[in-house]
Amino acid sequence: MANVTGKIWGDTSVIIQNALVELHKINVKAGFRCSEHLHEHKWNGFYVESGVLEIHVRKNNYELTDVTVLRAGDFTSVRPGEYHFFVCTEACSALELYWPELLSEDIKRKNTGGPMASNMPPIKKNPVAVPVPIDFEYDTGRVIPKYDKAGYATLPQGQTIHPVGIGPVMSSIISPSAQLIR
Repeated sequence: MANVTGKIWGDTSVIIQNALVELHKINVKAGFRCSEHLHEHKWNGFYVESGVLEIHVRKNNYELTDVTVLRAGDFTSVRPGEYHFFVCTEACSALELYWPELLSEDIKRKNTGGPMASNMPPIKKNPVAVPVPIDFEYDTGRVIPKYDKAGYATLPQGQTIHPVGIGPVMSSIISPSAQLIR
């Protein structure tokens, strides 16, 4: 396991940390709490292994603080942009998970789908994988492919192709000019 970092409320250690996910093991002393804070772009999840941990969330759309009491085997999450803190009522061991908003609600529908209309042009399929340049919207966290008017991917001169799989998405977080394979 990674290095343990002491906190006023206990300790934390990083299990995994990359551009898409962070997982920490936390040990919290009974009668202690963390600072009230928010994450602008990340979800924050809590899974309790032992003990009791209260998650206090100040809701943005109404005047209320939600309190969720977690016991062994319980999980809850806090949306990006919501102030929150935890309070430990019984010495607790938990996993704390962070992930970016871009993994949620990443679909934009152009239509509802349904039976193929006879007057619709056929969907163009390329016989080989085509690199697709993408843009990264920093305000929404969405990855947007670019296509020409005929529906084919455009590839400006000099852009690089990244391997298929998670590499293109992680690269797009680091570099907006990353490529996807369609």
